[in-house]
Amino acid sequence: MFDISSAELLAIGVVALLVFGPQRLPELFRGIGKFTAELRKTAAELREGIEAEVDQVAGPAKAVGDQLKAVGGELRAVGSELAAPAKAVVGELKAVGDEVHKSDAEQPGTKAPSGTDP
Repeated sequence: MFDISSAELLAIGVVALLVFGPQRLPELFRGIGKFTAELRKTAAELREGIEAEVDQVAGPAKAVGDQLKAVGGELRAVGSELAAPAKAVVGELKAVGDEVHKSDAEQPGTKAPSGTDP
């Protein structure tokens, strides 16, 4: 967190000893210790609260995502099932269309509809 070397920490301790004296120094460090403990406790509570909120939102969102994946899989399966019959119907329609063009071309005096090739 803080990049303080042991020499710097020793220098801070000596300055604190000179400024506050040997009688008040333990009391000062106890106060600093209580403050940092309280600060850590508050940070942990805040982190837990944020994680709880994220979990509260992420859980239902994941469930919806899983449901959407399942529906997507079902739609792909239905599309696969319908693809073969649709191709068969298209093939039959082309065959009927070819027969109609062929019969129109064989009959004398009939003319193929405009825009189509016999």
